[in-house]
Amino acid sequence: MTKEVEEALRRWAGSIECFVEEAIRPTKGISEQQRKVLQDIDNGYKDISVKSGHGTGKTTVMAWIILWVGLFKYDAKIPITAPTSAQLTRLLLPEVKKWQKQLPLELRDSVEVLSDRITFANDNFGIPRTARKGESEGLQG
Repeated sequence: MTKEVEEALRRWAGSIECFVEEAIRPTKGISEQQRKVLQDIDNGYKDISVKSGHGTGKTTVMAWIILWVGLFKYDAKIPITAPTSAQLTRLLLPEVKKWQKQLPLELRDSVEVLSDRITFANDNFGIPRTARKGESEGLQG
């Protein structure tokens, strides 16, 4: 691994905003709402909520968070929840896969997105789950 790659990995591990800007490089950029979420994470906030409508980039920012935590945090077990399985299988998991393909080669092969889990070469993983049938209100919001 070159010194440049090592330095980039250190920067990305230390800042999700830097990771998204430099490693993922979204072609449409980062919206102000998405940037606020990334900055809140970088500032150590634990309870972040996003109030917005459809099409504002919430699923995208969640995919970025999953990738960053999975790649750079130690012993991460990422619970991925949504009120319905369709939101996970048709929206969020494909979004994670989309952004995984944008990663530099040094990171791309470290992530595997499957229909029932996301695995990382460092033994971290994400598991998508929904509420039990008839109890989806427990996950709303």
